[in-house]
Amino acid sequence: MRIRKNEDSMTQDARLAVLETTISHIHETLERIDKRFDKIDQRFDAIDRKFEMVDRKFELVDKKFEMMDKKFEIMDRKFDTINNRLWSNFLWLLGFIISSTASMLAVMAHGFHWF
Repeated sequence: MRIRKNEDSMTQDARLAVLETTISHIHETLERIDKRFDKIDQRFDAIDRKFEMVDRKFELVDKKFEMMDKKFEIMDRKFDTINNRLWSNFLWLLGFIISSTASMLAVMAHGFHWF
């Protein structure tokens, strides 16, 4: 490091005073930075709390959807039983129509002496 021309004329006390003021300025700056980081930490903590609240709400909604899924499964089973019942009724009705048509044709054929 070079020695400046003005430093030769400074006494040890003056140099010490300059160092002390510089150190005090650095200390004040560090304190301000520390306070700003504390404020930022508080903001992040508030944001974390908000996210935790949102997570809890999502969990509640998730539980409601799970309950709805169970209800939909029950409804699906009921619809399946109704569908099976309808097919059974359709087959019975189809059999009845075919048999009644066949019996009516047999009666008509007997009436017309076709057999």
